[in-house]
Amino acid sequence: MAQSYPNASELKHLRAQVKAVIRQEKLAVEDSENAVQSIQRLLTAYDELTPQDVEQLVQALNRLQIVRESEQHLSSYIEDLRHHAIWNHHGANDAKGATWSAIAAEAGRLNYNYPFLVYFLKLKNRNNGWQILGTPYTPVPIPSIQEFIEILEVRRDQIKEVIDTGNLSLKWKWPAEWGYVPWSGPIVTERIQDLSDKCYLDNALREYSQTEVAINQYRTVHNL
Repeated sequence: MAQSYPNASELKHLRAQVKAVIRQEKLAVEDSENAVQSIQRLLTAYDELTPQDVEQLVQALNRLQIVRESEQHLSSYIEDLRHHAIWNHHGANDAKGATWSAIAAEAGRLNYNYPFLVYFLKLKNRNNGWQILGTPYTPVPIPSIQEFIEILEVRRDQIKEVIDTGNLSLKWKWPAEWGYVPWSGPIVTERIQDLSDKCYLDNALREYSQTEVAINQYRTVHNL
């Protein structure tokens, strides 16, 4: 069967959707589903796209797939995070340090998704940190995109130290400018005795590479 290409009217409509996708960092679930399908159709059915068109479409598709995955698992993510002690803080003296360190340690589990992180922290503040009503609670600060990138750079550099030294026992070292941080721990966690050190070093290398990619993508998208 001959391949079906969009006609001029369909192409105009699809490109309008793509432009909307590229302009927005986050869409509703139903909108992102339609946008993903539109982008995929353009990439597979239309053979006259310029390299620049293709690059933009692929980037938009990647962003949308991350958003869609995060939206689909939003409830489970939040339930997991809010019960994870690493996100707890005790008051004004550690609101920033506890939050920045948690982001650095857990960025991979969050898929490096800055919009979702902002949503989660704002939700935490609105819900009194999920503590009992009336319990004193200091709202945590919300990192700017520049601050988020700097947190990722701390994560990247310390994972790199594990790779360079081969020392799987290295612990997080938090920058003094973050203020008081109430915890530390091994950069490489959840080790299983039967697995070789090479398995963990390979995983550290993947985490390093993913963190570096996220940093570069956010700097490019936000012109930083």
